[in-house]
Amino acid sequence: MAQIQPVTPAVVRGTIALLFAFVTAVFTLAAPAAQAAPKLSLQSRQVTAAMPVFRSEFPRPKDGGQVFFIQRSPNSNTVVYAARVTGGQLDAKSPVSAYWRRYNTDGAAKGLSGMERRLAYGVSASSNGDGTYDVSFKALPTVKPILRVEKGRPALFTRMGDEEARMIYAYLDVDDGGLFPRVTGLKLVGRLASGKYVTETYRVTGGEL
Repeated sequence: MAQIQPVTPAVVRGTIALLFAFVTAVFTLAAPAAQAAPKLSLQSRQVTAAMPVFRSEFPRPKDGGQVFFIQRSPNSNTVVYAARVTGGQLDAKSPVSAYWRRYNTDGAAKGLSGMERRLAYGVSASSNGDGTYDVSFKALPTVKPILRVEKGRPALFTRMGDEEARMIYAYLDVDDGGLFPRVTGLKLVGRLASGKYVTETYRVTGGEL
């Protein structure tokens, strides 16, 4: 007659760890198939005297070090990008960070999840060796801004048409009716040296965020 081995806490922990590893592996393998690189097609570019507001009921963040933010059509929750400055210089190890402002509830700041950083709203920066940084956004694959301190304030700059503009915010049209939210449109707003505002409107295809 076979003996029944007792189930010890170590066995339980090992089984849970194995199950967790299996689920994580399956999810990680499935995620890239659902996440294709989005393609942005410029539809129009418009210059206005006043800053465009696409959802007047949405709060606009005004956090310390803020250099950019992203609003999304489903709700007022906003992704904020803030620069880290030490002694008047951008932090060489981590010059820019990203986090949520949960305006849909209490407005508290909350970090991005691992998947959000990898597939949707993550940001990375590489040094140019002169105190400035090339920045790359997961959500804006064709926009290649430069982060630098100007007049004592960190800011992101990119070319919008024939001029350089300081990036202010983006608004995403999101279709969240499927398994993964899908971005269908993007409006990017910047401010020109003249003080006027430029808005680029893009059609987005081929990817989920």
